[in-house]
Amino acid sequence: MKPEYLKYQEPLKRYIAKHLKPASSPLFPNLQKNFHSTDPAVAGDPIGSLLSIFLSHRQESFHDCLFRMIDVKHLKASEVYKKAGISRQLFSKIRCNEDYEPEKSTILTLAVGMKLNINETNKLLACAGLMLSDSSVQDLIVRFFIERGEYDLDIYNSYLDLHGQPLLGSS
Repeated sequence: MKPEYLKYQEPLKRYIAKHLKPASSPLFPNLQKNFHSTDPAVAGDPIGSLLSIFLSHRQESFHDCLFRMIDVKHLKASEVYKKAGISRQLFSKIRCNEDYEPEKSTILTLAVGMKLNINETNKLLACAGLMLSDSSVQDLIVRFFIERGEYDLDIYNSYLDLHGQPLLGSS
């Protein structure tokens, strides 16, 4: 009788072949090799090995992404939290605890405070496992102003309040 994990091998091969193109993914050869490996650790649990390889390519954390963006934009931390309208204590919590993931509204506030464009905002949100949603009034209002290059929190908050949404920078 085959081990339980082997029933996932063929569907996983099809998924990899469909979604990871050999020319565009440096990990494809490793994934392909692991299906045919004679290494006992790999041969004993090819799914676990593939999962380890897959997980090793995860994107940067929210903390790393935020502070990289601050550096790239040549901003000072004090500028960021003041422009974002968040407390020094909250910003300190974000800086000191690499695993801390703030609320979505705080991340949006930081994006506005750093004057991120829509792609940069999406990247920052994605690093926290979040995204702008077309079904959220708050997200649509934020997207509207970011796409127009408007970064005045008072304007955002006027329209958020008008539409009964939580305000930004009120943490």
